[in-house]
Amino acid sequence: MESCFLRRSDLGGRQCNHMQTYVANKEKEAAKKTAIEAAGNMLKTGKLSVEEVAACFTELSIEDVRHLKEEMMQAV
Repeated sequence: MESCFLRRSDLGGRQCNHMQTYVANKEKEAAKKTAIEAAGNMLKTGKLSVEEVAACFTELSIEDVRHLKEEMMQAV
């Protein structure tokens, strides 16, 4: 495994894929967390179905939104 701390020339022009993957995963996690919070707010209004809410977010599947709704109902 290559170290992310090597000089660019030591990597032979290749970028450190491990760090890029880590950052990309963190960005996806943050986007999903934000989408879950927004979807929860949308579900609270009761104006949209699970399917309609899921269609608003590329980060969430219908199953994600169903699970969120179930959690919200159990919390009440």
